[in-house]
Amino acid sequence: MKQTFAIKFYCKESDKRKDGTAPVIVSLSVNGERLQWQLPKKCKPKDFGKDQDIEIYCTSVKAKLNKIYTQLEGEGEAITAFKIKDIYINGLERRQSYTIKKLFDDGLNLKKIENRDLATYRKYQLVAERFCPRTGLNENMEADKVTLTHIITFEAKARQEHGDVTVMKELRQLKYFFRLAFESGKIKKNPFAGYKIKTAEEEQVYLEYDELKKIMDCKITDDRLDKIRDIFLFLCFTGLEWADLVNLKPIDVIINAHGQRYIKKPRVKTGVEYVSILYGNAAEIWHLYKGNLPLVSLQKFNLYLKELMEVVGINKEVSSLTARHSYACFLLNTLKLPEEIVSKMLGHTSTKQTRHYAKMFAETVFNANKIPVVKKEEQPKPFDIWTILGLR
Repeated sequence: MKQTFAIKFYCKESDKRKDGTAPVIVSLSVNGERLQWQLPKKCKPKDFGKDQDIEIYCTSVKAKLNKIYTQLEGEGEAITAFKIKDIYINGLERRQSYTIKKLFDDGLNLKKIENRDLATYRKYQLVAERFCPRTGLNENMEADKVTLTHIITFEAKARQEHGDVTVMKELRQLKYFFRLAFESGKIKKNPFAGYKIKTAEEEQVYLEYDELKKIMDCKITDDRLDKIRDIFLFLCFTGLEWADLVNLKPIDVIINAHGQRYIKKPRVKTGVEYVSILYGNAAEIWHLYKGNLPLVSLQKFNLYLKELMEVVGINKEVSSLTARHSYACFLLNTLKLPEEIVSKMLGHTSTKQTRHYAKMFAETVFNANKIPVVKKEEQPKPFDIWTILGLR
């Protein structure tokens, strides 16, 4: 479609001041969009078109506006009358261009403020870093130039590197940046408009009692893997996320009147309070290390965990999250606790998250009669979870 562009000048009798002059008005029309504004010059309406100085001035203004239009057209930018006026008044060097880089910087700054979990922030940061290389765009290009085609290209390239679940997560994270910019008025259109992100059902891996028993009974000669085993089992019997484990301090483990050990504090990721009971041999491991667990980085932990599974002989994609999934199954399927209670124990924001674990039902998960526990003489009396949660 051919663009239309027209410039006209007026000096209206109806705008005449007491001194008999009226401001010179420029009328700019771009693709049917019309915009008028007053220029600094004035003249008598009856002399407009005859005054040589005014004619030279209007010719100069017109030349500048034509130059701006030509430059925008050459850069391939969307041209509007408002944009041309802004450049004419403020100058090319003062024109504020909202770039792709600025869009991601703004989103990351807000994410850093609202989210205390560094791991979550890093995921958004990685998506921001991957966007331009995957789409072939320049980070200094205007964000308004990003289209649905670029989003589809980003998804296609992401699928070459990751599975469905990771791709869907990256798309949701990318959508956050453009939604934020659109809702704050920094971009005129959201490239995600009309684009539906398909929900990929992630298969959650969990361990059954026989597999946990296998891990506990396996003779490990490597001290490094032996410590990794202790950390993993501690996670399995507390349900902690890695970020919460890293931030766990000896004073965070509380002992109630019955001698039951539990943790009650806000999650690092969401700030939602959780309650974790130290089931099974978690209390024994905590006592063994006197509250100072031999932690490593999450990357090393998951790497060593794979090595541990090979030594033990378990053929599953096990990670730190596997422990939390196994713990959730134990609470729901063995202890038969209500979803509302389990949701509070896990620190979920809604029971919808918890309900996902209920689908992972297996009678053999953490068989109630086979749960490894501390020595019988040290076994605490049954706890009242409702009281601990403050629901009674």
